[in-house]
Amino acid sequence: MKIVVFRPEACSPPRGSRSVLKLDTGRWRLTLTPGDNSISDDDADKLQKHSDFARYNEQGAIAVKDAKGSPSPSDSTTAPVSLSHLNTDEAEALIGKTDNVELLQKWLKAETRKTTRGDLDRRIEQLTTA
Repeated sequence: MKIVVFRPEACSPPRGSRSVLKLDTGRWRLTLTPGDNSISDDDADKLQKHSDFARYNEQGAIAVKDAKGSPSPSDSTTAPVSLSHLNTDEAEALIGKTDNVELLQKWLKAETRKTTRGDLDRRIEQLTTA
């Protein structure tokens, strides 16, 4: 299993925060929603061979990662106070593992980076609409 992270605001030109990305090669189709998308290893291989993948990857709009089964940092007593000490990829990984909406909102108030704010907004929306 792989995780594909789609950031529509990183596309050139930027897409809306609710935009989906549809990739098609005739017999194979993949739709990515903003944020984390779990896909099979086979689909990840097909995605990385897709003609548009390199462009989106260079823009930072798509990233493919291995799915990790690490625990969620939902306990606000052990979680960091802010995400400023992390680079955007590290912050994104931590946000994706966090299930505590109050903690995510606390990080959002302190965050100044647009990309990380978008990751926080998407994660909060995922948790509150689920």
